Order: sequence, then structure tokens, then C-alpha cells
Amino acid sequence: MGWCLRCCGRSAAPSRVARAQLRRYRPQAAAHSIAASELALIEAKLSQLSRDSADTDEILARLDRDAEDAISREHTIWQARREVHTTDLLGM
Repeated sequence: MGWCLRCCGRSAAPSRVARAQLRRYRPQAAAHSIAASELALIEAKLSQLSRDSADTDEILARLDRDAEDAISREHTIWQARREVHTTDLLGM
């Protein structure tokens, strides 16, 4: 009986760590997913863009800003999570 309890205790610790890691990275995964969706929409708009249109340059500039904004938001979330994690590790 003692052997079984030791095995259960050994397997419970890694599962707690895995659950904590999942909880920690879930917001970042959501941010990546949103950014990927936004970039896919921008890519679709780019593929439909007529190069002969009078407002092509204007549309390209807007899509460029949209792509930069999507990546910037995701990067800001990543950086904030990283700073919080670093602060936690340093005990601040």
C-alpha cells in the first residue's frame, strides 16, 4: 500500500506543475490566436487587392498599420507577462 501512495504522490506533483504552466500560458496563447486571426484577415484582404486600383497605396498603408497593430498588441501582452514572471522569480 505504501508503494502505491508514493507513486501517486510522484505523479501528482508533475500534474500540478503542468496545470500551473497551462494556467500561466493560456492568456498568451489566446493573444497569439487573436493576432494570427487578425493577420490571416489582413492576408486575405491583400490577396483580393487590385494592384491597378487608384487607392491601392492607401489600402496597403492601412493594412500595414493593421498588421503592425496586431503584432504590437500581442508583443505588449507577451512583454507584460514576461515582466510579471521575471518579477515573481526575483521575489519583488
